[in-house]
Amino acid sequence: MINSVLDLRPALLEEARLLAERALALDATDASSHHAMGMVCLYSRQFDAAGKHFNRATALNPHDVSISGDRAQWLRFSGKLSDAHAVINAAIERDPFPPVWLFGVRGAILFHLGRYREAIDDFSGMQNRRFYNVMYYVAALIQSSAVDAALREAGILRRIKPGCTISSLTGWLPVADVSMLELLVDGLTKAGITE
Repeated sequence: MINSVLDLRPALLEEARLLAERALALDATDASSHHAMGMVCLYSRQFDAAGKHFNRATALNPHDVSISGDRAQWLRFSGKLSDAHAVINAAIERDPFPPVWLFGVRGAILFHLGRYREAIDDFSGMQNRRFYNVMYYVAALIQSSAVDAALREAGILRRIKPGCTISSLTGWLPVADVSMLELLVDGLTKAGITE
C-alpha cells in the first residue's frame, strides 16, 4: 500500500505499480495485492481500474477494515459520497478498536456531504492528526462559522506543514470532479491559507 502518497513522486508510483502487478501475477486471488493496485490506480487517477481492484479486494477479504477504509476513499474521490459514507461507517462499526485514520476518512466524506458539524466531531476526536486531517478540520470549522477555532487550527496546520499553500495542500487529492474541492479551497482561503 502507498502510505506516503502525500509526497508522491512519479517514480515511486511507477515502482508501486510494478510491484502490485508482480504480486497480482503471483496470486490474483490475494486481497492485499488488489488493495495495493487499487491504491496505485486511485493515485494515478484511474478511477474505474481502482474501483475494480478495491471491489475485488473487498470480495476476497470483506472483513479487512483497511481495505474498506481505502475503498471508501476511492468512492469519495470518485464522487460517490453516500456509498463512501456507508462503507466507512460499516468499517468503523465492524472493528471494536477501529484505526484512528478511519475517522479522518469519514470526516472528509462528511465534509463533502456538507455535514460540517459531524465532520468536526470526527476530526476533533483524532489524536496525531496528519496535515490533511487538519486541512479538512479547518475548512469544516470555517463552513460551520466557527471562525476563531478555524484560525487556531490553521496555525496548527502551518506548524505541521510550514510554508503550505492551497495548491500544496490540495494538489495531490485525486478527485474525479474538481468542483468537490471548491468548499475545501474556500474554507482554507477564509482561514488565511494563500495560493
